[in-house]
Amino acid sequence: RSGLNALLLHLHDLLQRMQSAVLTHNCAVGDAWAQLFTRVEQSLAGLRRMCGQAGSSGVFCWVDGMLIEALQKGHWLLIDNVNFCVPSVLDRLNGLLEPGGVLTITERGVIDGEVQTIIPHPNFRLIFTMDPKNGEISRAMRNRGLELYIPDALSVDNAAALIAEYSGDHVASALAHVHRKLCDISQQFSFRGLSVRHLLHSAALASELCHRGHSTAVALHTAVQEVYVKARASASEQELRALFIQQCRADWCLEEAQQQQQQ
Repeated sequence: RSGLNALLLHLHDLLQRMQSAVLTHNCAVGDAWAQLFTRVEQSLAGLRRMCGQAGSSGVFCWVDGMLIEALQKGHWLLIDNVNFCVPSVLDRLNGLLEPGGVLTITERGVIDGEVQTIIPHPNFRLIFTMDPKNGEISRAMRNRGLELYIPDALSVDNAAALIAEYSGDHVASALAHVHRKLCDISQQFSFRGLSVRHLLHSAALASELCHRGHSTAVALHTAVQEVYVKARASASEQELRALFIQQCRADWCLEEAQQQQQQ
């Protein structure tokens, strides 16, 4: 706190010097500059008062979160894995999701004699995603939205076709090959199973790395290492997967070198 007070005093001193310099050189000070000096002095005075009132532990200040910002600006807000949220906290949004609903921010307290109420922007949308195997959300919340169920029936071939659309056939076939082989390893050694989600995740990461300038071989190796190896808890599982992926990396580097020679 003492450091902040010293900074405020220094700023006040600089402001006074600026005013003295203007008067010394007989510079014409317009109304806009005069108002600016006044506002700065008032702000510094307010900060000094706050520092004087604050204890050694500081003060609390309300800061609007992503939900309030989305409500006011008309953004679309995605809440992933919503069923991990504490039910009592999630049900706090029931009133907002009613037809013509609003969000009453009682947590902020009374401001100017009223509790702040936010009316959603017409373009505001709230999207929840969840995996039912991790739990459910309340029926009251589910009744307030349009529910879409997407079965986990996406095959590896279909996922590879989707990946090929934005990453190319080479990346899609390479990742699909790794995914199938690692699934076989998991089944053979009774490791935790893999899903198509791992394949899609590794494809998204590889695409991002390629866009950042990494070679295809490096992007593929880094992506599968992050998704299939580092995320696994068992040391033996990590060792087996890493060994197979290392072999794949050698093949990818060889293919990349051959393509460069042909070019």
